[in-house]
Amino acid sequence: MNLKKAKTIVKAFLEELPVDEKWYQDRIETCNSCEYNSKNISNDTLKIADKIKISTGICDNSNHCTACGCCIERKCAVKQETCGKASIGLSPNWVALEVESLSDKKLSITNITDDMGSVYLEGTNLIYELNPTSSPKVSFSFQLKRKGGFDVKSYNAGCSCTVGSIEVIDEETSQFNIDISTLKFSENTWTQKNMYVTYNLGINTKTITILFKIYKNGN
Repeated sequence: MNLKKAKTIVKAFLEELPVDEKWYQDRIETCNSCEYNSKNISNDTLKIADKIKISTGICDNSNHCTACGCCIERKCAVKQETCGKASIGLSPNWVALEVESLSDKKLSITNITDDMGSVYLEGTNLIYELNPTSSPKVSFSFQLKRKGGFDVKSYNAGCSCTVGSIEVIDEETSQFNIDISTLKFSENTWTQKNMYVTYNLGINTKTITILFKIYKNGN
């Protein structure tokens, strides 16, 4: 287990559960009906390791994910976490809402319209992948947060089909609201669009690239 993962686990147990947040409630509802939830597996078919974990009572309600071993209520509470099925090579039931940039460890992107798509890292690139769509326009939002302050100098959508607006949430967080016209996109294939965000970094500036991936289907 790496240090970052260990810190994430500790954070999950120290902080209060975000029980009033819709994203948390959605995750819990999904996990409650999942076949990998220890509560949905008969005791005689549980592995010894799972039985031991239940007997310790370390997890809330004594239920955990048998795919990854994490306590469900705590894992669901961490925005950076992804469904435990991914750890055994299966498609996850839910994905991370927040991803940390590798080019600036103080910077992270948070998806606040998770019904529209998902955020993840691809190499050092921050990706926002939209759900397949046949709509002539897609609208979604995300936040960029930088510990210690986030002062946006400029942002450039790169082409006329992509329009963005920005809201300053607080001194560390800015929200980007994006509209992308898909009218000229080829059907049944992926299209990639870039957004460049330049922000002040002391006496210097830094630019990060966010890649938008859109699959336009022919429905």
